Amino acid sequence: MSDIEKGFKTLFQNMELGAYLQSADGSMVDVNPAALSMLGLTREEFLAGCGPSPCWHLAGESGEELLPDQHPAALALESAQEVRDFVASVHQEGEPFPLWINLNAIPLRDEEGGAPLAVLVTLRDISKLRRLEQAVAATAAEREQEQKQLQVHHAKKLESLGVLAGGIAHDFNNILTSIMGNTELALMQLTPGAPACENLRRVERASHRAAALLKQMLFYLGRGTFSSEPIDLNRLVEEMADMLQAAISKKATLRLELSRPLGLFSADPVQVRQVVMNLVLNASEALGNEVGKIKVSTSQRHYREEELAEFRCSEELAPGSYLSLSVSDTGYGMDKETRARFFDRLFPATGRGLGMAAILGVVRGLRGGMRLQSDVGKGSAFTLLIPVDADVLTAAKPAERASEPMGMGPVLLVDDEEEVCLLVGAMLERLGYEVIPASDGHQALGLYLQRDDWAFVMLDLTMPVMDGEETYEQLRGIDPSVRVVITSGYSENEVARRFEGKGVKGVLQKPFDMDALRRVIR
Repeated sequence: MSDIEKGFKTLFQNMELGAYLQSADGSMVDVNPAALSMLGLTREEFLAGCGPSPCWHLAGESGEELLPDQHPAALALESAQEVRDFVASVHQEGEPFPLWINLNAIPLRDEEGGAPLAVLVTLRDISKLRRLEQAVAATAAEREQEQKQLQVHHAKKLESLGVLAGGIAHDFNNILTSIMGNTELALMQLTPGAPACENLRRVERASHRAAALLKQMLFYLGRGTFSSEPIDLNRLVEEMADMLQAAISKKATLRLELSRPLGLFSADPVQVRQVVMNLVLNASEALGNEVGKIKVSTSQRHYREEELAEFRCSEELAPGSYLSLSVSDTGYGMDKETRARFFDRLFPATGRGLGMAAILGVVRGLRGGMRLQSDVGKGSAFTLLIPVDADVLTAAKPAERASEPMGMGPVLLVDDEEEVCLLVGAMLERLGYEVIPASDGHQALGLYLQRDDWAFVMLDLTMPVMDGEETYEQLRGIDPSVRVVITSGYSENEVARRFEGKGVKGVLQKPFDMDALRRVIR
């Protein structure tokens, strides 16, 4: 044996890696102590039992046992190429966990470089690493499961809140209907310029804001729908100024910087007001108990492609003319990690009401984008971009009051709420109708049978004993041509879907005013 061969033999026997030498015919030539220790075999057991049918059986990562021609040694001999980082497991008798090993197979040729004469296989025990990986994966799976359970719990909570909110909305909308309607009737009876007029208009505006807030709450809980109308952003912000000032910290100063003129866009004003309110509330919370400033500004200009890349959006924003709404504060600001998580739906410090994730959803629905700029000690600024809608020519204006009578004949008014019945009756009488009230479905059916000259029936959807839907079916049975307007504290679209194709003449969502009543009757 030459000195080189002796040196190789010494290295082979003393190397920390397990190793064995296998001839091309499959017989074992040699094995080192590290491999025997790793596999728990004696030299005799290893050399006698391996061959074409090894006494130690490899299993792949999927757990299926490998056939002899699938072993890395066989693959290296067949392909005459090295096989590296082949991961397999060995199930040892009496051991609770498998032995995971990393194998490398190197084919050995003669000096002429012909077909491999043998293959050198090295084995490295990676069991600890493998178990660590499995533990990390299991922990990640547990966390993912916990997250899913949290999301399911959150969804169920929202569903429960939605059911509760739906019931509360019905009662609350009845109250708002009484407040709004009686205020409007009082204004009609006063001489223009009377001292009480301004007070009543403030009550009217407050009740409309309460109705909008309730509508927003129902939408957030998945029980509401929105309409769309032309929006003048400057006018909307100006109308909210007093409410914004009242909502923020007493130590905060609110300043409006509104550029003119601005283009228009189509949206639901309730959503847009809630977006503005939540951005301002978030700015107020950022100030904490410190004295600070909040600025709300608007502008319109052309944005280039590289500028638009800074905004979060559902799809790439095209260069063009955009309206911008910016809300900035002089608060503490945010670090990089906080900025990265700020739009997460479950991130706790995301303001009240809609939350930042929902605000971003509204902005994306308008085909716009949103940008957050903030640094520690420098405050924060949120900028919303909304594309100008060239097809929108004029913004919606408050409807002019009309007090002239518009109808005649008897109206059967069915509602279990006495206050609502009295109010809507007064509104209908103001429009020229004779009002016959009924407090439930049974009474309404009896009254309807007493005459045949009804102009129409106003029917509340939610009533005890016999609800509006059942009462409507009974009325249709008596008179297939009956004209019925459904009133409800629930979403107008939701009610319209329930009565689709059933001949209902109109749906009126509570709370409503004279203008809404007049429109649905017409």
